[in-house]
Amino acid sequence: MADEAAQAVQAPHDEGVAGSTYWTRAAAFRLVAAQADLVPDDQVAEIAEQAIAVLDAAAERTLVDTPLIGPSVYVAAVEALAGLGDRLASDQAERLLVQLAPYAHAEPGRGWQTDDAHAEVCGRIGRAHPALLDRALDQLLELLARASHSLRSEARELLTDNIDRVDERLRAIAPTTADAAELLAYARPEQVDPADMEAAAASLSAPLTNGPGAYSVGTNAVSKSVIAAGLPAARRAELIEHQIERARSPYEAASDRNDYLIAAANLVADLDDDDIARLLPQALALAHDPPPSEADSVMGQFSHPLGAFRYSGGSDSRPAAVYLVSVVK
Repeated sequence: MADEAAQAVQAPHDEGVAGSTYWTRAAAFRLVAAQADLVPDDQVAEIAEQAIAVLDAAAERTLVDTPLIGPSVYVAAVEALAGLGDRLASDQAERLLVQLAPYAHAEPGRGWQTDDAHAEVCGRIGRAHPALLDRALDQLLELLARASHSLRSEARELLTDNIDRVDERLRAIAPTTADAAELLAYARPEQVDPADMEAAAASLSAPLTNGPGAYSVGTNAVSKSVIAAGLPAARRAELIEHQIERARSPYEAASDRNDYLIAAANLVADLDDDDIARLLPQALALAHDPPPSEADSVMGQFSHPLGAFRYSGGSDSRPAAVYLVSVVK
């Protein structure tokens, strides 16, 4: 794959990232994005220049690209730059942040196809180029406020590692952005309001709403567990048991079971030996042989790669259960 990634830039002019058609360049940039860690250092600057040129052309309204369906050369160029973000030269990183800045904002209820890659760009540039840190943080905070799902671990860690710089702005959006409240609780657990801990505990112990023939996907268990992590050990042991019980439900999809098990792992610190002895066998059972999920069985009907409608959710909660076992022990 390293050779293929290299060929994306070394190919003749009518191929690769310098190709004459937008779909050829889009395909090459997508390859770079998928294999960015294999791109040789001496080729990063050239590929980045080609990708930034796409963004420049879009800003000048001269870019030829698909308006509706993929592959979009613009989206692929941003994704390639995200993969190379921590290896960009400082001038390239600055130009990239300037081009992406307008896309940190979006009208309510709307987003950009580049949101995920945009957040990755900011996370990597902020880490690799201290002089650009504040600009990267500014854009991440805007993305967090309107599209928090786009911030993966690297971008979130940049915010928490620079909590002194972003604390005030995180607090401003925390009432309407659960992920901002979670980041504050993670970075400054001693400042979490006890009332917020109790509210998080109530959420983590609330009855589930899924049942026979009625399935939904998505939880807030992980974020609530971060807020509840400051509760006394005995209380957290009860909440862990609640999450394990949720993960046993036949009406929960594997993706939701993963959330419950990760939430349980977030609550483990400093448990009593008696609580560990009670919880460990339950976690081991879920790691070894989780109950069948009716939700996954129903959604599995829509997993055929050639189907008109396709659902591609997670189908295995055992890795999360193994993680829980590892921290309980």
